[in-house]
Amino acid sequence: MLVLVAVLISVSFLQVPARADLIAPAITNVYFEKNSMPYNDTVDYSVDCYGYARHIPPVTRAPGSYTPELVFHYSASCPGYGCRIFQPYYLMYTHIDWCNLTGKTQNQEFTIGNFSKFPYTRCYPVRDRVARSFGGENEYYYATPEYSQCTNVEKNLNRVFSAEHLAFSSAPSPPGNYSSTLLIPGLAPFYDDEAFSRVHINRSDITMSPSQYIHYLESCDPVGDPACGGWTINGKPLKSMHENRPLAGNATHLADNPCDTFLVRADPSLIMPVTDPDPWHHACVYDCNYTMSICESRFAIPATAGSGLSVTDTIGGSHGVVTGPENRSPVEFLYCGILGLLGGRCT
Repeated sequence: MLVLVAVLISVSFLQVPARADLIAPAITNVYFEKNSMPYNDTVDYSVDCYGYARHIPPVTRAPGSYTPELVFHYSASCPGYGCRIFQPYYLMYTHIDWCNLTGKTQNQEFTIGNFSKFPYTRCYPVRDRVARSFGGENEYYYATPEYSQCTNVEKNLNRVFSAEHLAFSSAPSPPGNYSSTLLIPGLAPFYDDEAFSRVHINRSDITMSPSQYIHYLESCDPVGDPACGGWTINGKPLKSMHENRPLAGNATHLADNPCDTFLVRADPSLIMPVTDPDPWHHACVYDCNYTMSICESRFAIPATAGSGLSVTDTIGGSHGVVTGPENRSPVEFLYCGILGLLGGRCT
């Protein structure tokens, strides 16, 4: 983990032109609307963001002391309302003043100027997962706090370790908050409420055998027990929802991997459909099929688009000019999450 922090601090992130870096793959759900209604026709569009490269170490420039230049660009085609794109965002060492969108639909062009200081509306980091292979295919499972505690005890990994207390609900966090998401098969997305705390445990204080400790973790209360980490969903411990723990009933698998009983299945949609081992010509933070963030972009097509006119609309207010730490890039989310694990905090 510390090595990864050092790598993230030392690498350079994509500007224009591209340079070597690590990327954090993201899935973005894109929504085009017109006249406040979902727009279902195909939209071909490009996003261009202007500002300056902050470099390493980061440099902050005073307004008016520089001429904004193109620092981020991507193009995509959205065949209907709520399409998905697989666009990594490399923004950690980039200062953006504004982003513009140019689009084309029904052979008419339109422009949405200054829609945001980010190339998306907002992003949520996805909680850490581990891969398990069955029949030659990888499946991903959330590394729950109980799994982490169990693994530390079973393998005697650390003299001191920690585990999260974190509550999730169906309600997204208010704008300006930093939160993450859980995507579990068959369920709506869940979002943490930022009421974050961490259990710190001395390995020497645990006198139970690994099997006894598993029994303890299975029954302990993650809310009231100060030595019991865990995630809750709408106030209910996630571990009590056994239908979301498919490995818990696999005696053959658990014989060699007893802590996997606490793994929770992650939605298969988080496995990105990327087959090229270097799809964006950069090294991925984890692997290029492993989604780090779920993002959202909402755009309002000008009402006059499609009338035979080429139009420009400068967005503000209800169209979604966004601010706040939830709009950090996926790589920044990763960096801030690691800082949190180490007791730090992004500002």
